[in-house]
Parts: sequence; structure tokens; C-alpha cells
Amino acid sequence: MKAIERIDHYESTADYMAKCLANPDKDGSSHINTKQRNEWAGASLRDALKLQREGWSQRPDISKLANEIDISGSADLTEMVTEYSVQGSYVDVPTYLEGVPECMVEFVAQPSPKVVRIGFNLSTGHQLSSQAFANRGAVIMAIYNKIASAGYSVEVVTYTATSSVKKDGNKRITHKHCTSFVLKRSDQWMDEDELAFWCCHPAALRRCEFMHKESLPEGERRAFGYYSGYGYGVPLDLTEFDEANEQMALDCKVDFRSESFDDAVAYYNSTIEEINEKLAS
Repeated sequence: MKAIERIDHYESTADYMAKCLANPDKDGSSHINTKQRNEWAGASLRDALKLQREGWSQRPDISKLANEIDISGSADLTEMVTEYSVQGSYVDVPTYLEGVPECMVEFVAQPSPKVVRIGFNLSTGHQLSSQAFANRGAVIMAIYNKIASAGYSVEVVTYTATSSVKKDGNKRITHKHCTSFVLKRSDQWMDEDELAFWCCHPAALRRCEFMHKESLPEGERRAFGYYSGYGYGVPLDLTEFDEANEQMALDCKVDFRSESFDDAVAYYNSTIEEINEKLAS
């Protein structure tokens, strides 16, 4: 038996969901709609798809929580350097109204990138609390706000990375699988409703991503354990899957799973510090 390493990447949420909905298997875990299963998944499959399409009216206020994290934190990010000229990236309206020709603002060329790629791990433990889900969304929003306010464009990527160990005689074969999709392009505005669903609602993983896993070819589904009665893979840190980690080339990987506000602030501070170091290198 040969180890399988599979990487599935989609350039938009729409492309990802199209693959999910093409799943021919109606007997997989994503489709089980018992009361117990719906409570664990956060919603039935039908309701999960409706939330993904139409929005989540009861979602946590992650912007408010993100602001609280930022106010309580000590993180600071070096801003992009700008200069005024007759042409540039955007117009400075007050300067333009004064009739000054050099009213356009341009970012000064620097070795640091103008686009920062944030990725967050959709995988979660089965006992993660609703507060921990909300904190994850707030941490990502706080990081996004800090980077964007410093003058950088931001791309947000959602990913999962899992492994499955199978026996082949006396050998143990480890299969690895990574799924990712671009939730927000660098030239798009941040849709907080969409971010909240994918960051904070358990059905994002336990309905949508499970359905995606079930869309794989039968042989790979069996190898990864993507069918009812099995655990749908063991979560991996992205650094444990070299090829996927290199291909995604993220500037920031968010994998936060705590219901503690203090933990969220500490994680936010350390992440911004890491990003600062990366942008300065």
C-alpha cells in the first residue's frame, strides 16, 4: 500500500461548495439528521446549507469581540510607508479639495509584501464550546483588522489538514489530506457574516467539510476513513504536511481553540508579533 497525499484547493467558496454539493453519497456522516447528530453538528445538513447561503442571524458579534481583544492587547504592526504624488493607489480627498496636484497616495516600495495571507484551520475537537468558536472568529477578525489598518491587502484562506494511519501487514501507512479555499480575496471586502459562519459555526466542518470529504473517489475515501462510523481523519498541524504547507504559503496560520478571553488576547499579541517579524525580513 502506498501512502496517499492529497491536496484540494479552491479559489473561492463557491467553487468549494459546488464540489461539496456534487457529493453523490447520501449515506455519509454529513447527511445523518438524527436529533443527537444535529445537536453535535450544530444544524441539520439542510439548515447548514441555508446558513451558508443566506447568513446566520444568531451569529456571535465577532467585530465587537475583536475590538475588545485589540483594546486589551499590546500588539502593534508597522504600517506601510506612503508618499504623496500626482498618481498613486488612492486619492487623499482633503488634499484634492485644496487643489494640490500631489493629492494621490502611493505606497513606497518596500521589501515587505503588500498582500498578507491569513489561513485558519477549520478542524476542531468534538467538545469545542460555542465561546471557543466565537473566540476563534474574533481572533481572526482582530488580526485581519490590524493588518488591513496598517495598509496591507489581506487574503483569508480556510483549510483543513488530516491524517489517517492504516496497517499494511506489519507496516503503518500514514495518508494525508489537505482541503483549502479562498474565503476572501485580497481585492474583496471582508464579509463578516461569511467569516462568522466558517469560523464559528460547527456545521461548517461537520456538515460542509464532511460532505466535501465524502465527494472524494471511493478508494481515497476508504483510505482516509471518510465514511460513517469512522472519525473522518485526525487533525494535523499544517506544518506536518510539508507539500500542503509550502503550496499554501501562508503568512499567518490561525489555529485557536480556547474559550478563555485572556488566551485570545495572548494569541493575538504573539501572532501579530510573528507577522511583524515576517514582514520585516
